[in-house]
Amino acid sequence: MIRNTEDGWGSVARWFHWGLALAIIGMIGFGWWMNHIPARADKFYYRSIHADIGYVILLLTVLRLAWRAINPTPALPTKSLRWQRIAARASHGALYLVVILVAMLGWAHSGALAQLLRLLWPVQRAAIYLSGQSGSRRL
Repeated sequence: MIRNTEDGWGSVARWFHWGLALAIIGMIGFGWWMNHIPARADKFYYRSIHADIGYVILLLTVLRLAWRAINPTPALPTKSLRWQRIAARASHGALYLVVILVAMLGWAHSGALAQLLRLLWPVQRAAIYLSGQSGSRRL
């Protein structure tokens, strides 16, 4: 069963779930390790790997939301209390929001967002300043 049904999750939704879960847990461990290794020449190489995996997580999250939008969501157990159903939906939405927010903040922190903004809006505009490690810079 590839698609979701009223009774259960399909294989695509399960792959998205477990793939994202493993990637996010791996990113937490990798990010911790990356920030605790001693200063060395290849530290920026590891940061670029971290950023690339973050972009993949963002893309998979957006694809997962698109898949969820075109597939039915299995019903919650009938014995669930109203507050439990509300809490389940709210926590699920909050988790999506946090994953997207963290990925976007990482993207903005990397400086890649400034390049994307230049690409999307190449005409002269009012100065927007981003603060970075080497001071502020104009977009």
